[in-house]
Parts: sequence; structure tokens; C-alpha cells
Amino acid sequence: MRVLVLICFAVSPFLVPVAGTTPKRSNKEEAQAIQKVLADFTGAWNRHDMRAFSELFTDDADFVVISGKHLKGRVEIFTYHDGLHKGVFKDRQQSSKWNDLRFIRPDVAIGHVAFEATSTSGDERLKRTALATVVLTKRGRRWLITALQNTLLSGPPPGTLSPGAK
Repeated sequence: MRVLVLICFAVSPFLVPVAGTTPKRSNKEEAQAIQKVLADFTGAWNRHDMRAFSELFTDDADFVVISGKHLKGRVEIFTYHDGLHKGVFKDRQQSSKWNDLRFIRPDVAIGHVAFEATSTSGDERLKRTALATVVLTKRGRRWLITALQNTLLSGPPPGTLSPGAK
């Protein structure tokens, strides 16, 4: 019995860390997971699926759109963008790419995304480019957008040119 107790004490330091932890992902794997967030963001935008789009944000996310309007929370982000995509943005598509990405902490990342939005009508006057600063936080095993500040670089300012305008 004494030998069994000694064996248990000798082995226990090796068992405790294994039992309570999960393998950590590398920064490369985390960066790939964040790349997928941007791919899902762009895919939802191009499908005009603002429910899927809004699910990429935390419940308490902040989103400052190119007009300067500050959206607070997932529900407001959904409502605002759903209205746009049922109206003026119904024929818009976008492409996106990370310009840079860095980890502030293992569960917080910040980066800059370049966007280019075009109209499926081919009207070049509707083309816009923008640069967004994006903050993502890891919730469980999932990365979500917690803040996004979008800045118009080129193209028509919001509300100045609508589809079909001459």
C-alpha cells in the first residue's frame, strides 16, 4: 500500500497538466482562424446574408461605418446592414484582404483590412475602396470581431450617388 501511495505522488505532477488543458494553437493557426473570419465576412456580405455577417461580431461589438455612424452591438450591426443590403447595397460585392495583423495578447488581435466594393451593374462610379481597423477577440475557440472602424479611401461618399443616378 505504501508503495502505491508513493507511486501516485510521483506520477501525479505529470497527470494534472494533461487532464486540465487542451493543446494550444500556434500564432500561425490563430492567424489562419482569423483569416477565415475575414473570408466569412466577405462571403456573407456578397451573399447579402446579414444574419451570418452579424454573427461574426461579439454581442457588444462597436462598428463605425464609413459615414461615421457608430453602431453598438450585434443587433444594431445586423439591422443597419440588413437595411442597406435590401436597398442600395443589393447589387454590391466586395473583396478584402488583411494588410497586417498582430496579436496584442493570445486572445486579442488587431489588424487593417483593405476593402474594394463594386456594383454588379458594372457602374464604375459606384466603386469604393476603404481601410478598416479591426480588433478581434477570442471567445472560447472562436475569433469574433469586437471593434471595426471603416474609413472611405475613394469613391462616392455615402448618400451622394445611388444606383441608376445619372
